[in-house]
Formats: sequence, C-alpha cells, structure tokens
Amino acid sequence: MAKFHGPRFLFLILAGLVLCTADDKNGPETSPKCNYTLEEENDTVTVKIDKNDSAVKYKIKFTDTSDGSSTEESFPMSLKSFKPCQNYTVTLTPSCNPTTGFFKTRELVDSDVNHTLKITGAKVQVCFETKWDLNKCIDLNTSISCTGYSVTFNGDPCKKSIPFTLPPVKPVISYTNEFPTKLRWDNQPSNCLKDLTYNCNGLAVADFKDLKTIHNHICTGTYDYGNGTVTSDPIPVKIDCDIVNEPSLSVSHNSIHASWQLDSEKCPSITTDFTWKVTCKNGSTSSLKGHCTKNPCEFSNLEFFTEYTCEFEASYENKPFNTTTKTTKTWPGQPSYTKSPTTKDESHNAFKVSWSINRWNGIPGKIFAELYINDHLEDNKTDCNGMSCDFHFTNLYYSTQYKIKVYAQNGNGNRTVILDVDHSTKYNDKALIGFLAFLIVPTSVAVLFVLYKIYLLKREKSR
Repeated sequence: MAKFHGPRFLFLILAGLVLCTADDKNGPETSPKCNYTLEEENDTVTVKIDKNDSAVKYKIKFTDTSDGSSTEESFPMSLKSFKPCQNYTVTLTPSCNPTTGFFKTRELVDSDVNHTLKITGAKVQVCFETKWDLNKCIDLNTSISCTGYSVTFNGDPCKKSIPFTLPPVKPVISYTNEFPTKLRWDNQPSNCLKDLTYNCNGLAVADFKDLKTIHNHICTGTYDYGNGTVTSDPIPVKIDCDIVNEPSLSVSHNSIHASWQLDSEKCPSITTDFTWKVTCKNGSTSSLKGHCTKNPCEFSNLEFFTEYTCEFEASYENKPFNTTTKTTKTWPGQPSYTKSPTTKDESHNAFKVSWSINRWNGIPGKIFAELYINDHLEDNKTDCNGMSCDFHFTNLYYSTQYKIKVYAQNGNGNRTVILDVDHSTKYNDKALIGFLAFLIVPTSVAVLFVLYKIYLLKREKSR
C-alpha cells in the first residue's frame, strides 16, 4: 500500500501546475535587440544606438525621479527640456537596453546663464535665462544697482549659485548750457562709482570741449557693469551761448568800416573763435563782399551819397548761427565827371562852353562857368541847374584870349576841381567890312575920274 505524503506535497504539485500553465500562456520570453547610450553634446542630448541603428524610429520618455513628471521627445533634444543636476529614468520605444540605469544631467555652470534687461516704462527688470528649463526675473532699483548678486534657481536641485554684478537703473543724462559743457548722470545710484562713457554723433567724447557750441549733437551715456552695458536714451545737445552781437558801421565818402562787439556770459572763452562774412548792397548793384581781417571788415571804392544795406553773418566752426542787418549811407562827395569842358564859336566875338557831369554824389546842385581876361573876372554864369550845361558868352572883345573856369558843386557844398579851358575870339569882321567899304568908294571915284580923263584925251586927239 502506497504511502500518502500529506497536504504539503499536494500544494507543491498544484503550484507547479500553475507555473507551467502560465509559461505556456506567455510563451517564451524575448529580450531587447539593442543597447543605447545617452550623451550631452553641444547643448543637446543625443542617443547612440549600437549596430548603427537610426534613432529616428525611436520614441524616448524621460521621467524626473524627483517629482515623477515625464516628457516624450524625439532626438536630438535641447537642454531646455531638462533641469541640471537631475536624475531621469529613460524608456525607449521600441524597447532598447540602456548602458546605465538612468540619465543624469550635469550641474549648472556660469556660461549657461545669460541675462537681458526688460524695461517697461519706469520699471526695470533683470531677467536670467539658461540653457536649461530654468529662468527668473528680478526687479531692479537704485538701492541694489551696481551690487553683487548670487543667481540661484528654484528648479535647480544642486542650488548652484552664479555670481553676477547687477546693472544700474537706466541712466538719465542732461547737460549744462555753457562752454565747455558738462554731461551729467542725473539718476546715478550711490553704489555706481564709475561715471558713464559718453558718445555724441557716433563718436566717443574724450573732452567736453569737443562739443562745439552752436552745433547740434545727439548724445548718449553708457555704463559698463562688468556683465554688460546699459545705455541712456539719446538726448539732443545744443549749447546756446547767449551771444550779444552788436555790429556797428562807420562810413566816409566812399567806404564803410564794419565792426562788431561780441559778448557771452555763458561762453566767454569762444568769442574770439568766430568768423564773419559781411556783404553790402544798394538797390541797383549786386552784393559787395567786404575785405575782412576777422574784425573789422572794410568796403572801399563805394558810390558817394548812396544807401547800403549790410548783412553780418556770424559763424562758429564754419557754421552760421546769427545774421544781423543794418542800413547806412555814405557821405556826399565831389560830383563825378568823365569829360572836360569844350568850347565852340558862335560868332567872331561870341562862343559857347559845354560841360556835363555824371553824378552829383549828393543833393543836386549847379554847374558854374567863370570868364576871365588876365585873371580879371569878366562874366559869371550860375544859372544852370542840370547835369549838362551850355554857357553862352556874347559881346566879347574881338581877337582876345579868354580863360574859362568851369566847376560843379552839389547841394552839400562838395565841388569838383576847377577845370580851365582857353578860347580866343576872332577879329572884328564888321569893322573890317566898313573900312573896306570906306576904301572902295573913293578908290572907285578916282578910277572913274582917271578913266574919264583918258576918255577926254582920246577925244581931243581924234579931232
């Protein structure tokens, strides 16, 4: 009779049957056909699969071991999908064996962090961005400007601290209205010990004297805080030197002397650096340029008794900035002429003197003609008021040499030089005719008497 082993033996048999049944249902177990390795390279995570298999056909799932969050990605993946100093479990589909049990990212380093300034109205923020899934912004004010700051990120398990020097708030600049001017940092924080570097019209300003007066400049101020720079808004700069300009004109008969007096309380050092251009014109001529030796200018060979309008143009560094106009009038001068007086016989004891002038060069006056014999005044003609005159001298001595003095004088008392012209009258033709008539009558009577006597003689002989 067989021996009965009891309930324990029966339990073992049933368990074996269950295991065999389970194995028959699941079939033979299959293992993955590949192995992979994850690597970080050039700020991306790449996968290398043995047998040169392509990673494109694989889906990968990373699970953060700290919070259980997961993400599915395709290769290659940016570090923006990860946090530094963190362990991730990795699952590939189709299945593939990892060379290590999990993937761990490296620590945060200084070069991973960049910053930008975010300015919205008066509010300024420094925003830190990383190559990882980490970023933060802090508000900036004057109390923390230009101070050291340790940048940490809440999502960094290793709590790595990155040293950083904060920038100042956005600079606000202005300038003093004087020469040389001074550019000022109006809102300079107390911790920002360096001054701004200034740039005007695209050039660095080494000396404020380079900012010339009168000229227009566009200037900015920049602060270098070590990790970067911050620049003010551009401002227009134009130095107004409140220059008092008082030109003066002094005139003579045919010249104008132009000078000026410059004064400036704000820019006393520049009043000698100006150049001037002065032009004068009257209504009928084109502009005349003065001969300037900085100060003053001279105009010569001008017309007498003529009104001129003179324009003073002041320039600094060849840039005109002020124009002043003044009107003046040259003094009267001698009447001008080009031809000498002429004489013409009108009879044997009369002649005409003709003369003309070109301009009176003053208030219109008269032309005078004086008749002399041996420095004795014989006649004086003063009745010609025009610019061209004919003087008639009659009933003169026959066969006599006369000297005529001719000159013009304007209403201002200016006269020309006295012009001398000589003229001689002819013989007395009327007296000669009377004398000849007196001689002819007796001579004719005598000839007739002689002819009559001859006639009588011839008559007696014929008898």
